Amino acid sequence: MNSLEASASEIVIACTVLPAFVDITVKDDGEGLKCTDAFGDGVSTKGDERGMGLYLLKMAAEEASIGSDETGTLLSFRMKRENMGSLTEVLPFIFSFSDRGVSVTFSIRRGSEVFTLDSRSLRDELGELSRVGAIVEMRKRSRVADELLKES
Repeated sequence: MNSLEASASEIVIACTVLPAFVDITVKDDGEGLKCTDAFGDGVSTKGDERGMGLYLLKMAAEEASIGSDETGTLLSFRMKRENMGSLTEVLPFIFSFSDRGVSVTFSIRRGSEVFTLDSRSLRDELGELSRVGAIVEMRKRSRVADELLKES
């Protein structure tokens, strides 16, 4: 949501699965950070009752950093594998944002195995990604990503 609110037109999410952790980066080409303490409790430039997302991420992550420049924002964080939720649940939600004109690319790597989803190719194949049929298909495909998170 932060990327969308920063007028990003492209979001790239990359995950690397390690034995005990998952390293995740989220890069966007949005306007960048408008505050100095993005991880602070309740810190928001969007109004009252906002500013909990990055704070909660920082609390759940083993490590987290964020920075921005004229090319956008880069968020990096490390989660324990055991604390990772289901990508099958979250990826269709993220990809539905591409119906708002945002290009989304997701990749996950474990060793030499790599799985990638790209909103442009998904939209070419499935049409509008917020449709129920497209969401069902993205959930099916996202199971591969969940398998890469599991213990080998």
